[in-house]
Amino acid sequence: AELHYFTDPETVPGGYAILSHVWGKKEQLFHQTPKYDEDLLLQRPNARDAASKKVRQICIIAQQDRFRWLWDDTCCINKDSSAELSEAINSMYRYYSLAAVCYAYLADVPSNRFSCDPEGPFAKSRWHMRGWTLQELIAAPVVKFISSDWQKLGTKMRHARFLSRITNIPVEVLLMDKPVTSFSIAQRMSWAYKRETTRVEDRAYSLMGIFAVNMTTIYGEGERAFQRLQEEIMEQSIDPSLFAWGSFSGMSSHERSAGHEHTKYESYLLARSPDDFNPSDSGRTRFLPNTFRSLTHIDLHSSRMKEIPTFTMTPYGCLCRLMCFGFGELTLAWMGCDWDGFEGETRFLWLLLRRCQDPPPDESKPLYHCVALSTGYRQGSRLVGLSEADWPWASFTLRPQELYIALWHTTPTSANVRNRASGNATRAENCNAKIGKQGIGIHKLAVVNLGGARRFIRPSRTLIAVTLHTRGLPYIYHLIAIL
Repeated sequence: AELHYFTDPETVPGGYAILSHVWGKKEQLFHQTPKYDEDLLLQRPNARDAASKKVRQICIIAQQDRFRWLWDDTCCINKDSSAELSEAINSMYRYYSLAAVCYAYLADVPSNRFSCDPEGPFAKSRWHMRGWTLQELIAAPVVKFISSDWQKLGTKMRHARFLSRITNIPVEVLLMDKPVTSFSIAQRMSWAYKRETTRVEDRAYSLMGIFAVNMTTIYGEGERAFQRLQEEIMEQSIDPSLFAWGSFSGMSSHERSAGHEHTKYESYLLARSPDDFNPSDSGRTRFLPNTFRSLTHIDLHSSRMKEIPTFTMTPYGCLCRLMCFGFGELTLAWMGCDWDGFEGETRFLWLLLRRCQDPPPDESKPLYHCVALSTGYRQGSRLVGLSEADWPWASFTLRPQELYIALWHTTPTSANVRNRASGNATRAENCNAKIGKQGIGIHKLAVVNLGGARRFIRPSRTLIAVTLHTRGLPYIYHLIAIL
């Protein structure tokens, strides 16, 4: 066996296999990979014998399928290097999408108990509830399921409809008939509903590939990681379904809204975690920008309308340009989405907003909070669905409006807005000074030869100088695998 490095996964000769699994208590890590020498070769003619059972068995299966190269995240990433770990996490979706085959190892599903029973071991496997396995299932073109006793259980294509029932991922995505980007942000978020990760930050990091965004990984930031993920999505998408989380309901004229409280996260624009995107509500929300034109007969190509919707992060909150109308003390903002979860009827979603009663730091920039219904069907709903017959054209004036909507925490004061802006500038100066004095160490890409050769190439580190851009690090994609 040989340890090899490649600068890009696309350059791996003959392609490579990749492993998807749930980490156990004892895994073979990067620094535990044996350092082979001549004495070891005399004792073990096949270096694969020095690997852990999981790595050894998956190498055997890959070799039987005529693959020479394998990638495994346990021993293929040097997690002692924060730079390499961040690079690998940002590259993970690409690694799986370029793999010739993905082996999904289900450690809790024996081959003699496999069935398409919704209550059976396959459907209840922990693999279906882990955060990282979501992108691995979606990204890999070919997924072969492997039982706990290392037998093949079928493929993603073969079990697509059953997998869709288990995971809430549309069959079209699993069959590669539709790209992931054809589904709304809310729908994609709902696929991660109730999935678990060991580190809370990984709830966000494991979704970067599904939303085609990159961001620096900062372990220790907690739930802030998911807020940063939503900010990155806002910068690259005009899909307002990002805000379509929580409970939805229909609305009638006699229903009233509840007052907002700064201590309740439902009063803010961004969700706390993927668990706020329920499959029964967010999972049935579609972003249909052309629907607005057909229903309102407003020229979206006019100078005022063509930029709707837009979102801009500011120290005051999120500056949103949305179509709105007043409803008593409320402002209803058109989400550009429809939802088919109200008694089987398709309705169009509106976000309930109310101007914050606290004095704003700038009177010209009043802050709005999300509010929820206090009576009627599904109390606590922060979005309401109106049917086409209920649309407010006759009684209300629909107009484009710029609103500052609170993202999280409490209403900013004039002092902390200034402090926040000053702090951002100071951090940027410190970052530039630090980057100017040192380079960033990055591993090249490495793969292992499954053929049993007796010569080995030890991994080497290459120190390269990089420039930090506002969008993050320029990436050298790497692939490390061991036999």
